[in-house]
Amino acid sequence: MSKSETGIIVVSDGTIPIEIVKPAFDWLDSLLHNLPFLVTIVVVVCAAAVTYRSNRRSVESQNTLAQQNRQDEHQNKISEFRHQWLQEVRETAADICQVTHDLQSFIVQRNIARENYRNAGQKGDASSVELFSEEMSKCAETLKQLRSRYYRLFSKLQLLFKKEEPLTVDLFELLNSIKDRIYDFDAMTLDDEQIHKVIESLQVVLKSEWEATKAREWGNT
Repeated sequence: MSKSETGIIVVSDGTIPIEIVKPAFDWLDSLLHNLPFLVTIVVVVCAAAVTYRSNRRSVESQNTLAQQNRQDEHQNKISEFRHQWLQEVRETAADICQVTHDLQSFIVQRNIARENYRNAGQKGDASSVELFSEEMSKCAETLKQLRSRYYRLFSKLQLLFKKEEPLTVDLFELLNSIKDRIYDFDAMTLDDEQIHKVIESLQVVLKSEWEATKAREWGNT
């Protein structure tokens, strides 16, 4: 019996010994015999690994792209809101300038009617006193309506900005002074200087906000 074999003696009937020889396991022969199967397993595993990595990269790429799209959409919405906000500020400011002009016009009319009323009273002209009295009443009623509208626009403009915004300090101080002119009984002529100052102050604010909007848009492109 060779060294590579294993022998076992079995007695079948008590007299005749029988030797069963079991050949030793040959690893190399087994490996060569099963090589095609092993190669197939390796190929399948490698293909699965490559597919997994490819799918993972694809999913990561899609997630990154989706996240970037969400960020871009968010920034676009912010820019859109800022455009709408700027337009709202412009329209509100234009309405304030219009109401300011109307206020000044009726303030002058009221003051002139008031002066004529005094002069007619001093002259004893009863019909003129009654005429100018009615004119003062009409101006007073119109000023009341204009003042209410002015307060509404003034409040709206304030709400469009952050509280105590440094750029708007001068603007709202100026607008406050316009409100006070409602009680100015000495003005006899129209003066557009305050309206020009309001426009100039607004241009400074709007320019700063527009530059901030453009910087945000350029930063996202």
